[in-house]
Amino acid sequence: MPRIYHLYISLYLTISGITAYGQTEMHPQASENPYLTTDTLSEPNDEYEKLNKDFIVNGIQDFTYTLSRPAHWKQKDWLKFSAVIGGTGALMLADKEIRHFFLHNQNQSTVTAVANGVKQMGDVYGLCAFPAVYVVGLASGNKKMQSIGLRGSKAVVISSTIFTLSKNIIRRGRPDVTDNPFDFAPPFSKVRYKSFPSGHTTIAFAIATSLAEEFPDKKWIAPVAYTLASMTGISRLYHNRHWASDVFIGAALGHFVTKAVYHHHRKRHRLVRTY
Repeated sequence: MPRIYHLYISLYLTISGITAYGQTEMHPQASENPYLTTDTLSEPNDEYEKLNKDFIVNGIQDFTYTLSRPAHWKQKDWLKFSAVIGGTGALMLADKEIRHFFLHNQNQSTVTAVANGVKQMGDVYGLCAFPAVYVVGLASGNKKMQSIGLRGSKAVVISSTIFTLSKNIIRRGRPDVTDNPFDFAPPFSKVRYKSFPSGHTTIAFAIATSLAEEFPDKKWIAPVAYTLASMTGISRLYHNRHWASDVFIGAALGHFVTKAVYHHHRKRHRLVRTY
């Protein structure tokens, strides 16, 4: 089935963030100064993002950096890629059964209310979350808050761009349109054939990963953020809008791409700073 190759195009885009996160580079001065560690090379508190020309240029560079990573993959990166491919394939084989399970457990008022609530993390509220943080930081003069809002927004935009491209290329039928999880249409056709990957899940995991990156010392933030993101993905199964494999790949996409964006940000500041 030739159309199945569209799936691998999306998987390529999805896992391109893995290498960017996994590869670390030592600053040239680190070998010269034994007291200069990767901790001291992290971004200092007085370096903040600003909404200007450089921010736009850096965003484009982050996007191209993420997409280009597979060209530099090493063995461990191919192992990660294989794990994601294997997990996606296994879920595709079980997609129909998982869908039936959720269909048979719908119409429970409490569960429906929770599903409707957490869905918003990957919807318009999720898209507006970091821009809202930036606006509040701007109004209050809080530069750190502005920087968090801009970095998070950049990660969400890049993740959204990749999942939108993937959806339009792959054109997998949604479970509320077809009962066949292997029902694909030609690229850029059939409006309702845009199931793979789950955009809501991608956005939710991009937000969760951004929060975990921004607040590594707040140990409770990552578990809470990833739990809410996971619930967002599950809500898409509950509402019969996505297959389980859509949600899985969406989570991987949001997580790894955001990791790549933050890795490239730190790498950029290590290279341009002087000591």
